[in-house]
Amino acid sequence: MKIVAQSTLILVLFAIFLLSCVNQKELIRFESGNSYVILTARDITSAYIESDAAGKKLAKVVLSDSGQRLVSEFTDKNLNNTMSVIIQKKVVIKDLIIRDKITLKTIFISFESSEEIQEFVLDLKK
Repeated sequence: MKIVAQSTLILVLFAIFLLSCVNQKELIRFESGNSYVILTARDITSAYIESDAAGKKLAKVVLSDSGQRLVSEFTDKNLNNTMSVIIQKKVVIKDLIIRDKITLKTIFISFESSEEIQEFVLDLKK
């Protein structure tokens, strides 16, 4: 009985470890000089595809409380510096000057193609 309980505990701990690895997958990275912040699945509540007034497709990303805090702290520390946004190891925004601290829970990210947006949004929903 004791061996079964230990085996069960080991399996449960391994399952928790695997889930935490999935939640730690880098989804969005904000970089400015030597400073960066990484958003994982824990930091993003949802993502949708929307169009702006000109009809350009955008990814609407809704941040969790932790994601909002990370982005807010990062942008506050890097005011007036340039920032890049990297998604799936691809730079989607480069040399954007941080003029204000970002405090909103919703951010919009533009991509070069509709296929890239769909891939990004689908990856977030996995």
